[in-house]
Amino acid sequence: MQTEGNLENESAQWKYKQATSDGVAAVPVPSVEGVKGKAESVIGMMLGDQSRQMDGNMKAEKAAWKDGV
Repeated sequence: MQTEGNLENESAQWKYKQATSDGVAAVPVPSVEGVKGKAESVIGMMLGDQSRQMDGNMKAEKAAWKDGV
């Protein structure tokens, strides 16, 4: 369920960025901490470590996104 939630979150961020941008191919730009959290979450998914995935998700959510994302 965490993986499904991660995919839904990513999809929502892309849709939000597209809806709020004047550019044709606008891409959400995460902060460095956001990238670290997402990477930790992916590693947790790959290893089947739900605790690590959850920690990564929390870090990514707490990280400030640039440009309103």
